[in-house]
Amino acid sequence: MVLSQSKEVIFIFLSVILCLLICLGIFGNSLVIVAVKKKRSLRSTTNILLANVAASDILTLVFLPLMSFQGLINQDGLIADLMCKIFVDFHIPATGYAALILTLSLLAIERYHAVVKPMKNGIRLQNETVRYAVIAVWLIAVILTLPTYIFCVFNANKDTSFESYTRSRLFQQARIHQ
Repeated sequence: MVLSQSKEVIFIFLSVILCLLICLGIFGNSLVIVAVKKKRSLRSTTNILLANVAASDILTLVFLPLMSFQGLINQDGLIADLMCKIFVDFHIPATGYAALILTLSLLAIERYHAVVKPMKNGIRLQNETVRYAVIAVWLIAVILTLPTYIFCVFNANKDTSFESYTRSRLFQQARIHQ
């Protein structure tokens, strides 16, 4: 009895901490985006890329906690599939992570050229072209995660979806080929 109560207290404590961290993360990343948008002097290529990192963080912070609702879906059909595709599984946070990784890669390349080849402007992103780079980053991120959006189908009998099935199959194949 005491053990189950202590687990419940720990669960509530961790849930409160997680909610505070999510709110703090959304607030801080929103401040970055608002600052870059409002203040013209902050609209450098680096800051625009950092604002894109903040946007992908917000996307992840908003949708990642919704994975805890997976246990509430107990039916087959269109609504369960939509919940699986949009809210429950890792699809939207995966798109955010892909955009984050691509943006950080672009930022690293941009900083490399700024440090190693500071006088060659043709290689570096310009303020006019960085917006196209950000759009390209999000398009590539969506394309990379598109198969999970298309093929995710919730199966109430097995409590699985495309994502968990694919992860387990890839893990099994990786173990076989080692």
